[in-house]
Amino acid sequence: MHVRVCRLVQFVGVCVIAMALHWHASAVQAQQLLNSSFTYQGRLTDGGLPAQGAYDMRFDLVTAGGAHVGQTLDRPGVQVQDGVFSVFLDFGPAFGPEAFYLEIALRRAGTGSYTALSPQQPVLPAPLALTALGPWEIDPISAELTYPYNIGLGVSNPAFPVDIAAAQAVVRLNTTDAVNGSVVELRNTRTATTPAFLGAINFNDLTGATPGQLAYTGDNQMAFRVNGQERLRINAAGSLVVPAQDRWKSIHHAELRGANVSPVDDRSGATLNGALAFVPLELPDASVIEEVRITCRELEGVVRYALVRQNLSVLPVPGSEVMTSAASSSAVDHVVTLNTNLVVDNDTYSYAIRMVRDTVANTTVQLFGVRIRYAVTTPLP
Repeated sequence: MHVRVCRLVQFVGVCVIAMALHWHASAVQAQQLLNSSFTYQGRLTDGGLPAQGAYDMRFDLVTAGGAHVGQTLDRPGVQVQDGVFSVFLDFGPAFGPEAFYLEIALRRAGTGSYTALSPQQPVLPAPLALTALGPWEIDPISAELTYPYNIGLGVSNPAFPVDIAAAQAVVRLNTTDAVNGSVVELRNTRTATTPAFLGAINFNDLTGATPGQLAYTGDNQMAFRVNGQERLRINAAGSLVVPAQDRWKSIHHAELRGANVSPVDDRSGATLNGALAFVPLELPDASVIEEVRITCRELEGVVRYALVRQNLSVLPVPGSEVMTSAASSSAVDHVVTLNTNLVVDNDTYSYAIRMVRDTVANTTVQLFGVRIRYAVTTPLP
């Protein structure tokens, strides 16, 4: 018996790729189109004449190197009429960009052993189009297609849903007939809590530190990040705001006030002999005092340094309110640090750095200077 396959008719459903881009068919239809089976049609001759009747057929998918891929498919009792037959085959998601061949063996239905056909039949490019669908998933209710993996263009291991790499990566949106032009929408549909950001455009380098960013917050503010820090914000009222930035204010020792303050010079600083002295403090309204550094030397006794405020609206003037303080006694030059988070309200209070003896013993202090670190949030007109 001489048997040969003369012709291979390619897959049905080659247009599946385009349909997958925007598909609102029923779930049943989607599942049918996404099935990896395909139709194989051939012409069979037996003894030089077109074959007729039933044949048992066996199909294997092999690579150019002869390796078998997937399972062997048996198709018993295939009806052949005038030498023409047609079968459905499904090897699963086996196809890739490499060459594949069908290895076919057959016999008359229910008789004898199988005869392998030669040569093997090449699988032409059309069936490989199924691989473009990838592992799409179907929503059982809406029948929407989703792709659960990252897509890389020029990237072997994409780290994001869409990851593109090129010598110069360019994404172009070209509107050809719409008055509103092209649109890029950044959306955050989180409903459990108000999202921190609705979206952002990041400007990055190899370090991935995001030195630049344009972001829109969940409470309706637009933030601008430059050189790794937020530099400007448009608040919900439409006003420009410069975010809080640390600043320093230095106070010379000549500003020390008190009944027992000796004459000062730049080398020795200001000397206090007695119970009390203070340094007036003036800062912008609504700024936040974060840290006070006092450079000094306690020549005698224990001294307590304090950041104080005094209410201007109360008469008679009450005693100063201590906001933070620290005691020190060291005969060498050193820095006393006061940490706080005090918001300046110049309409209600005056502020000062106060020095007072912490014991009944006499105190002698040399003050060389005061530095204050504070933050300012500046609304712009």
